[in-house]
Amino acid sequence: MKPFRVAMLLVAVLFLLACNRASTPADDGGAGEPAAAPAPADVRGNITSLTLAEGGAGDVMGTILIEGVLEEDTSHDRASVTVTNQTLILDNRSGESQAMGFQVLEVGQRVEARFTGPVMESYPVQATASEIVILPNE
Repeated sequence: MKPFRVAMLLVAVLFLLACNRASTPADDGGAGEPAAAPAPADVRGNITSLTLAEGGAGDVMGTILIEGVLEEDTSHDRASVTVTNQTLILDNRSGESQAMGFQVLEVGQRVEARFTGPVMESYPVQATASEIVILPNE
């Protein structure tokens, strides 16, 4: 009876390993796999206000108010967005994404932002940006 139990246990372990291997992507260094699509934007619109952080604000560079319209692929029409040293700012106006600094953000620019961390559900929502993309003006 013991050999039967050991055999059944071995079959169960092999089954679990096979299921786990089937659910993980192939480890080929990404070759031949399409790039992952970017996450949907949380808000898209124009920067209507830009405030620089006070001198001792840690890694916070400033805040921007983004106002737009609720679109099919966005979650909010307005957002007060905190920009930190960890926020990735990309300029996509030329069709190629180039990393930029906070100083390139200006009132009137069309942007989209993706949030990180908690979102305060006031109106407008308040959140920290993981990424801000400067878009071509329409």
